[in-house]
Amino acid sequence: MTVAALLLVAGAAVLHAGWNALAKRAGEPVLFLWWVGVVASGFYAPIALAALAREGFRAAAIPFVIGTVILHALYFFSLGRAYAAGDFSLVYPIARGLGVALVPMAAFVLFDERLSPLGTLGVILVAAGIFLVHRGLRGRPGAWPPAPRHRSGTGWALATGVLIAAYSLLGGNRPWKRALHSNRLASSGETPTLSR
Repeated sequence: MTVAALLLVAGAAVLHAGWNALAKRAGEPVLFLWWVGVVASGFYAPIALAALAREGFRAAAIPFVIGTVILHALYFFSLGRAYAAGDFSLVYPIARGLGVALVPMAAFVLFDERLSPLGTLGVILVAAGIFLVHRGLRGRPGAWPPAPRHRSGTGWALATGVLIAAYSLLGGNRPWKRALHSNRLASSGETPTLSR
């Protein structure tokens, strides 16, 4: 990985964690995320319309666009509920980590895609990290109470992680790629980049 690519990835991670922290600090996280979606859609709409006018749109893509919009709406609702109920330090790593861990497992089952040994190790480490964040290290200073599975926000964080995996799989699904001859599409505040 080049230095520029590494800096872009690190910058994206900081921005992502930043807007999630803002959602957590909002008095009404679901409402905050709804407004983020409205504003983002306003910014993306002209770009999407220009791309659609230039490159066209296939009718076969409609179910995937509808699916993406529904999954993202559920994702933002679930994320907002998780932040309203739970600690940022619990919700964010569980939601983001679970999505990352589920995608390669589901891609293996659904699309017969296989990870490299290093990729498999990465998924195992992410899953172990989720477990440790959720469960805590009992007996260690700063460990959580004995029943962390009942901590507020955990259920919503898990639901959010599943929704992240679902929209990631829908966006990477081969029929979606075949349905669109364009490699860009904006929908409801999200701009998935579709590779051919």
